Amino acid sequence: MPHISISMYSGRTEEQKRDIAAKTKQAIVDACGFPPEALSVSVREYDPDVFEASVKQVIADDVLYETSDHIK
Repeated sequence: MPHISISMYSGRTEEQKRDIAAKTKQAIVDACGFPPEALSVSVREYDPDVFEASVKQVIADDVLYETSDHIK
């Protein structure tokens, strides 16, 4: 069913990425009531110098609900 894709600067350990994915999944379960087994989460890392351009290519403005200083 739903898939959550996380894009962030590179430099996290595998353990940190797994923790981020698990906590994000739980937040969606809590907020939406989806069963945990219905959700998948991916984490993609980017070097800071290409982050904005790379991530902006795959995120349309009309689906960006929360923005940051890095994605405008």
